[in-house]
Amino acid sequence: MRKGTLPESKLVKDMIALQTPCEDTVYYPAQLALLGTQGKYSVFMTMSHKSGQAYIVITQPDRVRFRRGGTPELISAIYEEIPWSEVEMVSENGTFYYKTAPSLQELEDYFTDEQQ
Repeated sequence: MRKGTLPESKLVKDMIALQTPCEDTVYYPAQLALLGTQGKYSVFMTMSHKSGQAYIVITQPDRVRFRRGGTPELISAIYEEIPWSEVEMVSENGTFYYKTAPSLQELEDYFTDEQQ
């Protein structure tokens, strides 16, 4: 995936299949995309089992974006430092954890400031 392009995704039952920057496919609950259209923005971490790379992913009103990539240890540490409440979502697919940002602006500001 080239920088600046949106990751390819598709709906698979109640999960969204998302292509990672390392060209693997990961899944996240479609409910998070729905929440994004309702003004509730989230951040979660995911990992490519092919490459071993982990990623921080954020939801926005009409897309998701990969914000950081690295080792699972690095991404886990970055995720733990995010100051927002963590939510546990349980479904037939298992348990999924994400954090909810207070607003889209705070979500964008956090990751812009975090990279400086």
